[in-house]
Amino acid sequence: MRSTLTLALTGASAAMATYTLQDTYSGSNFFDQFTFYTGTDPTDGFVNYLSQSDAVSGGLIPDASVPKWGVDSYNTLSTSGSGRSSVRMVSNKVYNYGLFIADIEHMPGSICGVWPAYWLLGGGTW
Repeated sequence: MRSTLTLALTGASAAMATYTLQDTYSGSNFFDQFTFYTGTDPTDGFVNYLSQSDAVSGGLIPDASVPKWGVDSYNTLSTSGSGRSSVRMVSNKVYNYGLFIADIEHMPGSICGVWPAYWLLGGGTW
């Protein structure tokens, strides 16, 4: 079984038929390519986004050198609390166009409040 998640980003103009590898996000450098979002959920979900260090210490990232993370599926929460602990990352780079390839070892199902997503957003906003 593979132990890495790789995200390869490539770019080419519309008139070209070939692509050139621009960036690879994998292995021990994966988390360095992202900022951990720790603000409130813009959709008002019942979630508490953790910093990288809090996600590691809380067990949501089992090994900081392997791109693998999860959601808190073991604590019972109060509805008056801050929400279920989770990880949300935003790329440190912006791409205007390209072919984006994600080789994802495991994508969890929609259980226990998990909403796995790989989003490409424009304009820096929802």
